[in-house]
Amino acid sequence: ISSIGEEMNEIASDLNATMPNRLSSESNEKGTAKVMTLAEMANDLLIQMEDISGVSDRYSSMRGNVAYELRNANLLPTSHHYDLAITAFVNAATVARDTNYSSPATNNAPYVAQRWLQRMETLAFDPYSGVSPSVDSYYHVMEAYASLGNGAAAIPANKNRAPILAQAVYDKLKENTNLIPTVREHRLLIRAWSNSTCKEAAYKAMGLWMNMLRLFRAGDEEMEPRLEDGKMVLEAWSRAINKHSARRAQTVLNAMEKLVSHKKTEVRPDLDCYTYVLIAMSRSKVPDV
Repeated sequence: ISSIGEEMNEIASDLNATMPNRLSSESNEKGTAKVMTLAEMANDLLIQMEDISGVSDRYSSMRGNVAYELRNANLLPTSHHYDLAITAFVNAATVARDTNYSSPATNNAPYVAQRWLQRMETLAFDPYSGVSPSVDSYYHVMEAYASLGNGAAAIPANKNRAPILAQAVYDKLKENTNLIPTVREHRLLIRAWSNSTCKEAAYKAMGLWMNMLRLFRAGDEEMEPRLEDGKMVLEAWSRAINKHSARRAQTVLNAMEKLVSHKKTEVRPDLDCYTYVLIAMSRSKVPDV
């Protein structure tokens, strides 16, 4: 995991260079491939820990063949180990997006991350396992899925699939009675839906934004919508092919203005917000808007 962090820092440095060149591009590709290899090594080590400690005896999906005399209960994985494995594959997915690198392994990385999340959910039913997913566990898997739809190398079909998969993980988080979603998950999903070309993308993004607004009005200050949150929703409506686009965009803009006029926030709509509403109006098929 430490090696992944070092490799990602080098890649980030190259990506932020003012004069990127062919050599830095090739270096980034090699770096991304190395991050993926390191994630797979972390994956194999966790499987070995499960196998040697005896955890895999109860779950056949990843069972190995370790002789009984080699068992060692001290290698029992904790939540920390599972979260590290999840983070490893999330990092592989996000760095592949940032470097526009694509391979079967990096495309599959989010699914491996979710497999470990599901393992944590299963182990959480056992009170003696000491393993349970946290909000971070769910967020990181959502982050991995959201990365599928971004980047120049993204598979076109993934632009639609990414927010759906991230939303499914979020829904599982909401079902967990021991955890409460934070503003971070809301913002990630708003961004994922806003980047999507799904027919219902703007509706989904708006629903999440309105939920943030409702929670903020109810006293949860963490849920205060930022300007960027509202702009993403408005931009989604400006692209939507829907006869209600203009009205929906106006609803969001009016809500933003009302927050300011009621002195609930200092986040004021900017010129871009009004531009997106005008675009939605111009594209709307409703004549009386």
